[in-house]
Amino acid sequence: MVIFDTPIQIVDDGGDVISIYGLLYNQDEKHKDDLWTWELNRYICYLQGCERAQSNGCKLAPELLITKDENMIALKVRFKNLIYRIMKKHLIRYRMVELTDPIKIHFGETDDNLIISQQLINRIYNNEKKR
Repeated sequence: MVIFDTPIQIVDDGGDVISIYGLLYNQDEKHKDDLWTWELNRYICYLQGCERAQSNGCKLAPELLITKDENMIALKVRFKNLIYRIMKKHLIRYRMVELTDPIKIHFGETDDNLIISQQLINRIYNNEKKR
């Protein structure tokens, strides 16, 4: 898992603020990928870019950024690469924690690969300290 030093705040479709504390990944798959670190940094920059866009009055939709003027910008690879180039100097600090056993996830702790509950991280750390 990837744990952010500072959570990223994203507003969902219902207007609720979602805190993203980190990311889950399959280490067997990612260790075979030479571009994993670059992809990870790019994805974190994308999330931070979304957070910043929303704080500046933009809205997010699946693969769309909607400006305050209601202009729609498709979040295609070219635009995501631009976000990465702009945000990489502001990349938040993070640490990677890799475990040998699968992670037990409780309801409401994740949304796809996003860790949205601090309790998951706390539980992993407490379990690791007991070993």
